[in-house]
Amino acid sequence: MAAVGAGTGALKKTPTTMSVATAATDAKAAATVTPPPGSGAPAGAAGAAAAAAAAAAGKRAHRKKGEHHQQGAAQQAPQPAAPPVERGTGKFVFINGATYEGDWEKFGEVAKRHGKGKMVLDGEAGEYWFEGDWKEDAMHGKGKMHYASGAYYEGSWEDNVYNGPGKFVFPNGTFYEGEFQNNMMHGEGCFTDFKGEQWKGKFFSNNGPGLTTWFQ
Repeated sequence: MAAVGAGTGALKKTPTTMSVATAATDAKAAATVTPPPGSGAPAGAAGAAAAAAAAAAGKRAHRKKGEHHQQGAAQQAPQPAAPPVERGTGKFVFINGATYEGDWEKFGEVAKRHGKGKMVLDGEAGEYWFEGDWKEDAMHGKGKMHYASGAYYEGSWEDNVYNGPGKFVFPNGTFYEGEFQNNMMHGEGCFTDFKGEQWKGKFFSNNGPGLTTWFQ
């Protein structure tokens, strides 16, 4: 800083002094200065704060991007393949002498009748058998059960019982054809006796109250 000499007309250099208060005032003023447009310089302390905030935001964005990348990698990671299903066709002989020949499939550690197959058993009245669909060791789907007496049922099964449309033929030749439920004639059906006479209508638990008689 230069001062004009008094009455001499010559310039005299004097040392510049600045108090702590002046420095503080200047720093405060610098913090509020707005740089010229396009200069790219931050506006004093405010500019420094803005720059720091921008840097922090950039770090957060980078971390977020890394998290998304990790999540994406986790989502895209291949899943372990399911163990192969063990199944086949064969013949099984049980302790009681019964035999099964047909499809099987392994569930856990147990091989079960599953698919299509024939089961032959020996009862007190003689041999009887079932041939048709199996589901995890149960007669389930379509199939025929032929009894030692000569009677048989052919139709729909659910968990080892007659359920759905089917036909039951008695040893004397009479038969019922229609709906079954829990091993009983139940629903719309027709009963034909050994003379050929038919009773059509709605059956309830093996009974047919109020059925209409049809003559052949």
